[in-house]
Amino acid sequence: MPKIKIAQIITRLEKGGSAENTILVCERLDPAKFEPILVYGSTLSHPYDITFKNIHVPTLVRRISPLYDVKAVYDIYRILKTLKPDIVHTNSSKAGFIGRWAAFLAGIKNIVHTPHGHVFYGYEFGRLKAALFVLLERMTALITTRLVALTEGEMKESIAFGVGTPKQWRVIHCGVEIPDQGRSKRNQARDTLGIGRDTVLVGTVSRLDPVKGVINLVKAAPLIIEGTRQEVMFLIVGDGTERQVLVKTARDIGVQDKIIFTGMRKDVPELMSAMDIYVQPSLNEGLGKTLVEAHGSGLPVVASSVQGIPDVVLDGRSGFLVPPGNPGRIADAVLKLVADAVLRRAFGEAGKCHVTEKFEGVCRFSPERMIGLLEKLYDELFIENK
Repeated sequence: MPKIKIAQIITRLEKGGSAENTILVCERLDPAKFEPILVYGSTLSHPYDITFKNIHVPTLVRRISPLYDVKAVYDIYRILKTLKPDIVHTNSSKAGFIGRWAAFLAGIKNIVHTPHGHVFYGYEFGRLKAALFVLLERMTALITTRLVALTEGEMKESIAFGVGTPKQWRVIHCGVEIPDQGRSKRNQARDTLGIGRDTVLVGTVSRLDPVKGVINLVKAAPLIIEGTRQEVMFLIVGDGTERQVLVKTARDIGVQDKIIFTGMRKDVPELMSAMDIYVQPSLNEGLGKTLVEAHGSGLPVVASSVQGIPDVVLDGRSGFLVPPGNPGRIADAVLKLVADAVLRRAFGEAGKCHVTEKFEGVCRFSPERMIGLLEKLYDELFIENK
């Protein structure tokens, strides 16, 4: 029996959930049944060691560029006409729009799209552009065979915006490798960071772009410091376009000595083990891979109540959910956890139980469960259009 050929298309191969998830799919699909091919854009420089077939498309860029975008549709159309994949699976909004129309024009019968969150609220691009994106997503859903949400919340919000029908949607959590070290390296990590044993460390791991809302954690820092007698420090792990803005804001509001910016790091599990409270202040989020990792490390969480986050963080049981873009509410929730070590421990244990709960022998958010569900979806589509 010939292998099912699957072209995975994504805009950028940067450090982050969507790229890591897409590469994981290519690496983990059963090689006896599937032949993955990665089509990606933006840049030749990326942090991944790719051992499977891949094709770089320089014209596929994240920014809106009519000239590049039309050329990208044509470039990907030519690639797909040559590859003749059985299934095209696009990932993220830009690659999803361009890749799906290229696949449609190339006559591909099975087109799958995973948004990895959406931009319908206007937080990142403004309300006018957000409305345009909704319209484009509604149109493009008409040529899409299946739409894959990372969480129930993401699926329900997309359907509410009129993107696709319930019959088109499937929920498949992204695969997250949960470190097994728990809190075992806490003291070692704190010594490396120069943080005392009794200091309450509030942290986040994020791409430092506006949509991640980390500016609101920085603005919440003085409110937290003023609201407790305990020693509190903040750890921000990651890098991105907003880093200098965050550093300047911390300096302007007088908390630069309380916040450690580490930049990109490869030892994220160790850094998480040093934390006492994890904060995810995203303005929108399909799921939040680092949320799963934080709960898997036994951390209580304060996070924005947007899209897929409530599927990971159980409000009042494993953490507190707050409105997006609200430093005051972040501070209030963090202070409750700063004041109560017993509550922190209880929330952390509940979060770990939630993200490691097993379904048919595999963890809820594990790569094994994600790959199993995707392989089942691909099999169904291949048989339907054979």
